[in-house]
Amino acid sequence: MTGSRSDASSPAPPSPSTAERRGRVGTNVRSWAGTAAMRRPTSHRLGVFACTDEMSAGIYAAAAETGRRIPDDVLIVGFDDLRAAQWLTPALTTIRQPIKEMACAAVAALSAAAAGAPLHPRPIVLPTRLIERAST
Repeated sequence: MTGSRSDASSPAPPSPSTAERRGRVGTNVRSWAGTAAMRRPTSHRLGVFACTDEMSAGIYAAAAETGRRIPDDVLIVGFDDLRAAQWLTPALTTIRQPIKEMACAAVAALSAAAAGAPLHPRPIVLPTRLIERAST
């Protein structure tokens, strides 16, 4: 019989609308959100500061889908300085976080708490660095 399942305990496949929504909340959300923003007509260059370099890659895809060129039509700055940022074309301008220093500060705080030191939450400010590449 067409459309029957051999195992009644296995879940039914999701409807296309459900699958589409799941894609937007998963890996495709970066490109989907960027494409929506890029479809707005403008006579000016767009500037995008993405929360992560991974999101920036989605903006690159959205720019390509909508016929916009980086950096001629869209300026993009990412955040994290993932290794892949330098391999995007054009290479992504990004903010480098001091990951090693962040880890050391977290371990020091946890060690102090484990040793019984009173907890006094305080901001820890570590330097970041702009890595200028070709996307701006």
